[in-house]
Amino acid sequence: FMGCESLKSVLIPPSVTDIKNSAFEGCRFLTEIKLPKALTVINEKVFKSCSSLRKINIPHAVNYIGEEAFSDCKMLNNVKIPDSVQRINSKAFMGCISLSEIYIPNSVEYIADNAFQGCRIKEYYTDAITITGGVSITGVDIVTCTFASIEKVSK
Repeated sequence: FMGCESLKSVLIPPSVTDIKNSAFEGCRFLTEIKLPKALTVINEKVFKSCSSLRKINIPHAVNYIGEEAFSDCKMLNNVKIPDSVQRINSKAFMGCISLSEIYIPNSVEYIADNAFQGCRIKEYYTDAITITGGVSITGVDIVTCTFASIEKVSK
């Protein structure tokens, strides 16, 4: 479906556990996608540049979010990372300029470089990870992670 500009919504069958690289990349008018509960992997660039996608419900079975998986999803405004995720890879949410709320559980052990570059996160929710100095996260192994501005932190 890469680059399919007429695609507006997708319902993925319940048996799907893995979405391959760039499957929906560049589907600019995709506004809605229903991911199956059995999904465990969101690979590289799966939803890259789906600039009309506003919301994504990441299933609780997902344990891997690939590089640039949601990069440049300019309308995506909030994300809840499920407890099953241990790693958020490089540029996973880069350029998601409308992303204002994010929940990252304490299961996340690694946030790679530029995972949230260009995001305007206002509210950051977490179980055990803490923000210090407004720009860095302690308790996780981070190569580089930049938050443009954070106005509120909830624990």
